[in-house]
Amino acid sequence: MCNFGLKPSEKVAIFNSVLMNNLITITIIIIIIIIYQAISPNYFKNKILKQEIESKCRLCKQHEETIDHLTSGCPILAKNEYLMRHDKVCTHLHYSICRALGIETTDKWYTHMPKPVCEEGDVTVLWNKAEKLQQIGQI
Repeated sequence: MCNFGLKPSEKVAIFNSVLMNNLITITIIIIIIIIYQAISPNYFKNKILKQEIESKCRLCKQHEETIDHLTSGCPILAKNEYLMRHDKVCTHLHYSICRALGIETTDKWYTHMPKPVCEEGDVTVLWNKAEKLQQIGQI
């Protein structure tokens, strides 16, 4: 059994650190699951543990099931999970920008519901809107 060289107290410290910093995203949750050995990719089982098991991803059945594939490369997860993770990161960024500009926000970033357009002075903060950018030579 692989413990990644971590003592139980170190695992708890990592988990508490993540909770304290409000960084619970899909990626962080996956890392915690891996540390606690709740997930064991088929590639690892097949190539490292030499188990008689298909090394392809259980979801897409196209690519080798590695940690990299599960966290950022699976086309099945890309439809929903990666987009949710992306939106959480962008929500935090939107919240931070709004707070810095003095635009009214919630107390916690994870309860922040971004408005499509927020304005403060001559600054406009957009959420989930396409914006045509000018060429560098045209600015």
